[in-house]
Amino acid sequence: MKHAANNAIAFVVLSAVASTAWADCAGSERAFRTSVVTYYELPDRPPDYALQDPRCSLVIPGFGAPVCRVRLMGVLHEPMPIFVAGSPRAQHPAIVYNHGSGKFKEIDRDTCAVANYFVAKGYVVFFPFRRGNGLENLATRGDPNDRDPNASSTGVNILDAKDAFEQHKPVWPLTTCKTLPCFTVERLKQESADAVEAFQWLRKRSNVNPNAMAIMGNSYGGMMTVLTNTTAMNLSHNATVAFSPGGESWHVKEISEMLATAARSARGPTFYLQAKWDHDTRATVELSREHALGGSETDDLHGRSFSAAIFGFPCEDTSCGGHNQSVHVEFARATEVWGAAVLEFLQRNNVK
Repeated sequence: MKHAANNAIAFVVLSAVASTAWADCAGSERAFRTSVVTYYELPDRPPDYALQDPRCSLVIPGFGAPVCRVRLMGVLHEPMPIFVAGSPRAQHPAIVYNHGSGKFKEIDRDTCAVANYFVAKGYVVFFPFRRGNGLENLATRGDPNDRDPNASSTGVNILDAKDAFEQHKPVWPLTTCKTLPCFTVERLKQESADAVEAFQWLRKRSNVNPNAMAIMGNSYGGMMTVLTNTTAMNLSHNATVAFSPGGESWHVKEISEMLATAARSARGPTFYLQAKWDHDTRATVELSREHALGGSETDDLHGRSFSAAIFGFPCEDTSCGGHNQSVHVEFARATEVWGAAVLEFLQRNNVK
């Protein structure tokens, strides 16, 4: 399936943004505004609270003593007001997009690619930054480990946390896990709860239609998306789109079994998709199968409420040739490949 990329030019209005990096998102067919926002926050706590809350970062406000600060942030892309018959359209369909495990520049590119495609079509798109992730710090641009503290979530990101675990360094909150798969599963469940906070924050916004919302995510964020799309979470969303959930780690038994269990209890319509040359396309094949088997005699609709696709994805960049990780990363940005199919899925499920 081939779809022409949209090359129309527009401008981005920056509203309360911590840095000007988001001007790079220009390229949509319609103007939109971008804001860095806080979607979850707790009052500063004593330093020992860090032993209990993995979202905590120790900071020294002013000249005071260190405190534990919990603040989860994200970037919100919104259409400029649309006037219909003399009145602005008050509410828009909305998407919460859970980003992958990459840092800073990679997240920047993901958010811009998805926002340029969907905001132009009238969607509000929110990218919650997970623990320890956020915007690049422009003051020291070029250092991939340096984030902007005013535009980042507190805590330690998953990549650094896994490194610390493997090096037998303290990881907070203290874990009883003895293996890395156990630790990763534990962290996925914790951060899925954060994603629920992001969803609830977005659905309360006045310009969002709470009855037309979707959850999307890629890679690590795709696994979180599958975990939040369960009857136990009971989020009132219309549709779910999971890009390569577990594509890098399907061979890890603890992770694949956790995701399969979640797919069997999926709450609603789900689109599982991957690129042909991703690490392991069993993730899409087997999750869609488990979703289908999750129905029952009294809930036959569940077994039919999914779509699955593996897209041919020829990387234009020659460095992608045969490189599974490059395909894995670039596919989530390739709206010209999957955009029309995902848009049709969303609209068919009333996210429009």
